[in-house]
Amino acid sequence: MHGGVVNTDNGAYNDGIIVVLENGRITVNGTVDEPVVIQGDRLEQEYDDLPGQWAGIIVNDLSRNSVFKNTIVKNSIFGVRVDSLAEARFEQCQFYNQIGSGIVGFHADEIYAENCLFYNAGGATVTLAYGGKFTLNYCTMASFDSGGSALAVSNFRCLEATCLQGLLFNPVNLTMNNCVMIGDGQDEVIFNDRSEEDDFEYQLDHCIVQVDELLEVVDFANFFENCSDCINVTVQDTVFNDVQAFDFRLDSMSIALDRAIPIMGVDVDIIGRSRNPVMPDPGCYEFD
Repeated sequence: MHGGVVNTDNGAYNDGIIVVLENGRITVNGTVDEPVVIQGDRLEQEYDDLPGQWAGIIVNDLSRNSVFKNTIVKNSIFGVRVDSLAEARFEQCQFYNQIGSGIVGFHADEIYAENCLFYNAGGATVTLAYGGKFTLNYCTMASFDSGGSALAVSNFRCLEATCLQGLLFNPVNLTMNNCVMIGDGQDEVIFNDRSEEDDFEYQLDHCIVQVDELLEVVDFANFFENCSDCINVTVQDTVFNDVQAFDFRLDSMSIALDRAIPIMGVDVDIIGRSRNPVMPDPGCYEFD
């Protein structure tokens, strides 16, 4: 993608962006050995890991059936944004070096992610805003030395900048199995429910999470009733090999080892390694 994001009069980007319109879809089919890499076109070494070189990918309103497999999206403002009533599927993908989030769902109809890795984001590594249906299996969201949480989910949008003059609501339906959501903060899972209706449904199973203040919020004080067999870690717990080197494979002493449950049809991890059929590992990497 050609670098240099340009703001037009209406605030839209007109450079360094892919937009999939209502009657279109994008299909990206990489392989484990040869993933498709989408990044800026400055290939000099000093640009290799520089965020914000291009805008990102928008799956626009009502677009259906976009699929990303074995895809790396890097060095952008955001990774992939799935907009109102659109849908997209992600398998064995990596999102990193974003100024904002790797995946942004905004009033999306449906987002499915499996064996995906998110890290080094300026915002939440994954942001699911203004409701939608979301399913994430075996995903790793790592938020270290960043400006946001591992995961942020909300069921509303503000009608003006201060968010005081009115809100619009859309129900959240979130399912997560065998995911890892941790970082160097006290709360790496941020849920925000402003609705007075029952518009925030979530079910997590066998996930590794990092929450503290979330449990003090009235709406989510019973978070672990909807987070079955989850482990709440602290910054002192060992999980990954080396976060400073962006090595998010599980350490041999990881608290997460063998803590997942098998999911039918998901038999390999992000690099094609076979999952343990009885006691797999959570996150995108199966322990070797």
